[in-house]
Amino acid sequence: MKGFVCLKANECLLAGEEFCGLARNAPIASSYKPNLEEGERLECYVQHILLCWDEWRALKRRIMGPVSRAVSSVLQLSKGEVMRELDRLLDLMVLNHDIGKLTRVYQNYCLCDDLRTFRHEHVSSYFVSRLLKYSHSPPLPTLRSLICSAIYLHHEALVTSWRSPDLTWLRVPTADYLLAHMLRFSRDDLEFIPYAYEIVDELNWCVTNVRIRRDILSGPLDVRDIVRELSEMVSFIDGPASAPEMRLASASILLPLTFVDNRAGARGRGR
Repeated sequence: MKGFVCLKANECLLAGEEFCGLARNAPIASSYKPNLEEGERLECYVQHILLCWDEWRALKRRIMGPVSRAVSSVLQLSKGEVMRELDRLLDLMVLNHDIGKLTRVYQNYCLCDDLRTFRHEHVSSYFVSRLLKYSHSPPLPTLRSLICSAIYLHHEALVTSWRSPDLTWLRVPTADYLLAHMLRFSRDDLEFIPYAYEIVDELNWCVTNVRIRRDILSGPLDVRDIVRELSEMVSFIDGPASAPEMRLASASILLPLTFVDNRAGARGRGR
């Protein structure tokens, strides 16, 4: 495994803060669990988000038109109105799509102290849903569901839920699966690590001048609340008569998120 190298040390506005790992030569909050066999290096959560932001800025102008067309097809709004709303919502999505990595269970997994696989995108989707719902300018429920479904699904193709010697099944994001997965974790597991709020708030403020309400990240998360929220979101996307258009709109948001996340991940891991 390669050592800790901060690719953003000279430009990170959060460098030198209490939650910066430069002084100790190791991340305070890790972005992922390095693959020792592939020689991956340690990566700071903040670095990964800033690399995602770099990729998003390079892609945003080219992708906004197609995404706005797909989303406006399921809303009673013009493409221009949708584009203005998506401009801020997609920025917020990119900056917060991995917030679930700041839970104790995920950080323990990165340190090899906990071998349970944890779907950080479940918590990320739930967090962003709450963030949008209680913001000063909450978006339409349809838009909120589209944004959060993209976050929930951004690792979908990488995950299997059950394996046998003969078969491997890709999981379907149903309420049953959510409940079975999330019930393995306690309220303590789902607590955010120290400095989680400061990391999230400072990232959002430094990049987009948006402050995050502290109560959004305060206290342990309730598994059943997460399952209920995400189940309603998935049902909203899959359930109505306009489901094909809803899925297309969700996919149009999911594609750029997956693209920037994968590109940033490859840079941060040293691939």
